[in-house]
Parts: sequence; C-alpha cells; structure tokens
Amino acid sequence: VAAIDTTTGEVFLINGGHRPPLLRKSSGEVQAILSKGDILGLKEHQERKCERLSLQAGDSLVLYSDGLIENTGPKSQIFSGQKLRTAVRAEVDTGKTIVANIVEAAKDVWQDETAADDVTVLSVSRHL
Repeated sequence: VAAIDTTTGEVFLINGGHRPPLLRKSSGEVQAILSKGDILGLKEHQERKCERLSLQAGDSLVLYSDGLIENTGPKSQIFSGQKLRTAVRAEVDTGKTIVANIVEAAKDVWQDETAADDVTVLSVSRHL
C-alpha cells in the first residue's frame, strides 16, 4: 500500500508480503525499499512498519507484482531482479517510460510464453 503527497513528494509505504518497490533516483541509481511484512490476511491482527521516503525532482517509484519476476520463458528462464533493476536504471527519454523499458526487457525473456501469473507494473515520477 502506498500513499503519495503530490505536493511535497512524501511517500508512505506498507508492504503486504510483496516484492520491494524500487526507487530510481534522478541520478539513475536504483535502490530497493526494504519494508517487510507478512502477507495480508494471514493473521487477525498484524502490525506493519510504515516506510517513509521523499521523491525529489526526477525520482521515480516502481511497484510491481510478483508475476513480473516469477513468470518464465521457453527455457524456464526468469526475468530476474537484476534484469528488473537494469531496466529501471536504463536511460529514459521523452518517448520511452520506465514501464516501457521493463515490459520490453521482460518480453525479451518470456518471448511468446503465456504468463502463468498476472503482471502489474506501476511507475510514479516526480517532476517539478
């Protein structure tokens, strides 16, 4: 779960057992936001740690479902976390977004295989 204050760029994240979101700094550096949490609904009362960060001008936050890195290609190869980071780190020009970089790189791995799990990718960028 994420809440973003679009005025200040402040982001609040709570992880429900998903893969860590990635923060792409304007410099191109990519870091995982390591908020941990059990899968939602396993326990009646669960406490969560809320991670807080600030998006600066040119920063992007990338959230994705586990299907992105768990679906396999024709030879059982996966779109690994390293390949994801490389796609997020890639130069983004006006005609290409971070999501397009990720989809293009994943399709290179998956080729024509039918996905066994859903794939969702969301990127939010701050521009001033």
